Amino acid sequence: MKLRNILISAALISTFAANAQQINPVTKAMLDGYTEWLAQNPNDFETLYERASQYMQLQMLDNAYIDIVKAIENTPQKNPEMLTQEFSLLADILTAQGNDTKALEAIDKALQITPSDYRNIYKKGNILLNLKRPDDAYATFASLQRLKSRSQDAFFGMAKAKAMAGDLTEARDLIKEVEQANPSNFYTYQRIGDLFASLGQDREAADNYLIAFSLADSSSAPMSALIELGNKNYNAVKNSIDYALSKTKNTIPFDYLKATIAYRTGNFNDAYNSYTSLLTSPEGRDEMTYAGLARTCLALNKLNEAENAINASIGYGEESSSLILKSKILRALGNPAEALISARRAADMNPTSDALIEIALANIDLKNYDNAITALNEAIMNNADDPLPAMIRAYIYKDLKNDPTSATADYNRVGSIPFETFPEIAYAAMAKTFNGKKIDGDAMIETALTKDTGKNAAFWAAVYYAQTGNLDKARQYRQKAIDLGYSNLFNLDANKDANLNLSPLRTAK
Repeated sequence: MKLRNILISAALISTFAANAQQINPVTKAMLDGYTEWLAQNPNDFETLYERASQYMQLQMLDNAYIDIVKAIENTPQKNPEMLTQEFSLLADILTAQGNDTKALEAIDKALQITPSDYRNIYKKGNILLNLKRPDDAYATFASLQRLKSRSQDAFFGMAKAKAMAGDLTEARDLIKEVEQANPSNFYTYQRIGDLFASLGQDREAADNYLIAFSLADSSSAPMSALIELGNKNYNAVKNSIDYALSKTKNTIPFDYLKATIAYRTGNFNDAYNSYTSLLTSPEGRDEMTYAGLARTCLALNKLNEAENAINASIGYGEESSSLILKSKILRALGNPAEALISARRAADMNPTSDALIEIALANIDLKNYDNAITALNEAIMNNADDPLPAMIRAYIYKDLKNDPTSATADYNRVGSIPFETFPEIAYAAMAKTFNGKKIDGDAMIETALTKDTGKNAAFWAAVYYAQTGNLDKARQYRQKAIDLGYSNLFNLDANKDANLNLSPLRTAK
């Protein structure tokens, strides 16, 4: 074993022995081992390459770039295989940095060394697509066929290039070649769906994702793609599933898929209808269906029906997620004592942040603020990157325990994290405003709303403005959310969790 590998292994052992509090101790130990070795052997191109690969996986792109450039500088020309790998990784790093022009230069250098490297030819084709050079991309993908005559990658790449060039007829013909190359693999239809989605052909994308779903044994990719497409064009997905339902006698899988997608895309009335339809069949009555109905009823503010459904689900066997949902429902029904029992049972089974947050919220309703803080402390230790427990803890400190110093520290913590999606953006903006930086909070929300114009963004903007005193804007964004299709009636009309809700609008009526 090389000395550097011994050092890396030693770093792994010492990390576990110390029980370091790291998100990924294995990766941390590997990086420590590389760094220790490179301190003594700064020009070891193999270790530089391996560390650059780790940095790339961690999206530490600047660090990865520095290491791979140094690795290339120190790799002997008599080692062409290593140089090929290094230039290929450099291309990946540059692509991730958005520098496709330099990425093309890097992949061309790799191909100069090994001209028939299949993976790098494919990579070059995709870089050319990023550069909006469809003719060159087509020629590159076509060259893959000289290496593998029935290459699905080649047909798919050529189809994307033709579509980019505006030749949709040729693109469709090539898509047929993609399908024929491997018609029994779900991934074939997943990729076809991706292509149609990129072309704005949402119904055809949905049809292909649905075929992928029917062929996939364990992959969640088709459902994830359908949910993503459903958030963009719900009707295209719904119509595709309805058509599939009309053509099969085995409707249970598609009914469940329709219910799940309807719920996940915020179309709760459709989800309710699909779950209740499933329950008319003995095959459709199981813990997942009842739990799905319970979640949907909570969103529709049908609280008694939600309680009945979650009890039916738990009757099949207690799951932590079901007990957490039961706790939410019981709190909404005004029964925090029973909610706390359910949340504690969930945490005993699996002390996730969700369970601990439920324990905290139930304790807040019971005015057991110290117990709530204890649960939130544990949640924060479990996942320091989750802003929600810190937001709730800050609320307790500021509004319930008159401890503004502790509240300020928590709000500073949340406000300093650069979030990219809602509701986390709203949390950070509220944190800034609650700490006296309202101009910054307003600017954060306004900037985010130029990038995300969806219904969830509008709802969380309403929460932000309601909680920071601008009730007119809160009403405006609440209505905008509804107009865009936001239909979570519980959040709109009843949710009282901490100060992350629309309560100020209700009390102002």
